[in-house]
Amino acid sequence: MASLKSLAGSLREKASKAKKAAASVIGRHDENQSYTYSSFIEGSKDAIRTFELQPGEEDMPLECSFNIVQLTERPTYEAISHTWRAVPNGKSTHRLESGWASDEAEKLKKSTSYIFCEGKRIAINDELRQALRRLRHPTNKRTLWVDQICIDQKNKLERDWQLLLVKYIYNRAARVILWIGEESSTTAKAFEIVEKLASVRRDFEIEGTEIVASATLEDQQEVTDDSVGEFIAARRNDLGPPSPETVAADHALGLPPRQDWRVLADIYRCPIFERIWILEEVCVARKVMVRCGSFETDWVKFANVATILQHGKWIEVYKEIAGYLDKPSKGGNQTLHTGLIKDMVSWRRVYHCELESTSWGALVGMVEGFNATDPRDKIFALFSMADGIKSTLTNAFRELNPTYADSVAEIYTKATRSILSHESTLDLLCRRYDRSFDKTPNLPSWVPDFVLRGTFKDNFGIPINTALKDSPYKAANDTKVQIFWLIVAGQTMLVTPSYRVDTIAEVGLEWDPVHYGKVMLDWSSLVTRRIQDSYVTGERLSSAFWRTCVKNVSQSGEFPAPRSCGRLFSAYTWGTLRTEFPTDDLYDEQFVNTILVEMLMESFQNTWRDNELLESLDWIMTPATRRFFVTEGGYMGLCNKSVKAGDQVHVLSGGHVPFILRPVEAKGTGTSNCYSFMGDTYVHGTMNGEALAKKDFKWAEIHIQ
Repeated sequence: MASLKSLAGSLREKASKAKKAAASVIGRHDENQSYTYSSFIEGSKDAIRTFELQPGEEDMPLECSFNIVQLTERPTYEAISHTWRAVPNGKSTHRLESGWASDEAEKLKKSTSYIFCEGKRIAINDELRQALRRLRHPTNKRTLWVDQICIDQKNKLERDWQLLLVKYIYNRAARVILWIGEESSTTAKAFEIVEKLASVRRDFEIEGTEIVASATLEDQQEVTDDSVGEFIAARRNDLGPPSPETVAADHALGLPPRQDWRVLADIYRCPIFERIWILEEVCVARKVMVRCGSFETDWVKFANVATILQHGKWIEVYKEIAGYLDKPSKGGNQTLHTGLIKDMVSWRRVYHCELESTSWGALVGMVEGFNATDPRDKIFALFSMADGIKSTLTNAFRELNPTYADSVAEIYTKATRSILSHESTLDLLCRRYDRSFDKTPNLPSWVPDFVLRGTFKDNFGIPINTALKDSPYKAANDTKVQIFWLIVAGQTMLVTPSYRVDTIAEVGLEWDPVHYGKVMLDWSSLVTRRIQDSYVTGERLSSAFWRTCVKNVSQSGEFPAPRSCGRLFSAYTWGTLRTEFPTDDLYDEQFVNTILVEMLMESFQNTWRDNELLESLDWIMTPATRRFFVTEGGYMGLCNKSVKAGDQVHVLSGGHVPFILRPVEAKGTGTSNCYSFMGDTYVHGTMNGEALAKKDFKWAEIHIQ
């Protein structure tokens, strides 16, 4: 006991001496004199600054000293990932984007928060000041790297040079500390719930660059004990108030009552999760810790709980949380970013294990949900993450000399051109959403607007082909991509071999999820009005209709979809029809067409639980934001909302799916066969190379403006 008292006394004495030592230098701090960085540009190309955060109590000034280290020598340090600033509209800037823009560096001059080096001030924002005070040890130094301090923001040459090293800085760090903000009165409870929920859901852990364990939500029951497997499975279906059995199961697992879970919103809606650069910093890191005030947890646990919240439809019973799920608020940032965190999990796995085999179209889709203060940073961040693994393409992009002097449209055009020229697929064209949603002016018709967040909830639609690697479709069989470029009158035209399948004859109503039954009635009536007897493939019209509506893919991605999917689709369709129309109308032969009658017969062959229908809702809503069309030759398909009669269905060499093109006059270009790109399409009966087997098949060179 005496030895313990002696040790405690010794520790108190050391802490007291540290406090006195720190206090003794306070007088030497000069808030009126800025620190002058020494240049190290002439040194090694992989040289960086790290800083020693000096020990001290929370109310003492922040102090540091710098070290110049070489990344190749594997220095030991921790890297901080944080937001640079928060603004009233709820958005935030992460890193000084646009090559650490000088205007943001100027704002730091007006900062009232400082860290001192050699007694001279370095301006930092309040967010970083809070983080450093929390991370500072009372008696020991801590070696850190953070862009705001370790890079001379006044030195443009240094900023641009260090920007190229950021990915490697975060990758080589012993761990990355993801600072999501200062704690609140609910933070302790939120982190307690995260720890308990994480114990029933594991995903993957990365040590170095090796995935050492992996389990998705769907196969969770195979890697956990029976009680945990039942926990996840039951709560995915629990859409009503928790039953006594559910409450008892929660209690047995040591979980708090679910009405307490609303505190999770405070940590999962932090604006840092929206930023495009956070994606790179988290994905390349070997180990990540999430820090909020004095509380921290492992990234894997934090991300696993986000996945539970994102997939567990039972959470909808608590509107305090469900109200935040991917729904922006006019009052600022109120979005619960569980979907974006889930995307980070996917990116982290892809980066360390699958990046080389993942198509660029899929990679672009994985960054769509993230924001960037400067729209060009979406592209620069994407190519930065891929550099060194997809080096041939990233080098091709550099050869086009992309800089921040280029307009957003120019950067997007250069990126799209590089990807299409070097990829073996045209999947990136599936990311060209309906042009009515464009936010970037002066884009060629074939260039995606990377600003858009292409998700179901944002109403931009989803690509026809969403496969990360292997597409279920082969509209152009195994033909190779053949892309050429023609620059005429200042515009870049895409030149490629094409086969015109057919011309669109009529387009149905725009998608309206509120009046789903009305839309289905219009679309099916369009078919019976335009097509007689059986479909061009020999199928019944009702079968071709439902398969077109769901792209002939099952909930699990099976192609072609089994007949049971048609029964499920038919049951839901008739359920909505009964809620939208009087019963007498539904049994009137002049009101209901033959397709709906056949679907009604299909729906009688199975009985479906409400939960089963609700779980399949996203799949049933596949045509969201699309319109239904019928061609002159009797094909059915899905298209973007701006498509109209007279537009043409084409199969392009190397394309997994067909595309819709609009004939245009090529004034002043001296070219013929010119088109405007209208988007991807599903056309039933053409998705497996059938068009190329036609007797009149012949490639023709076309120009897309």
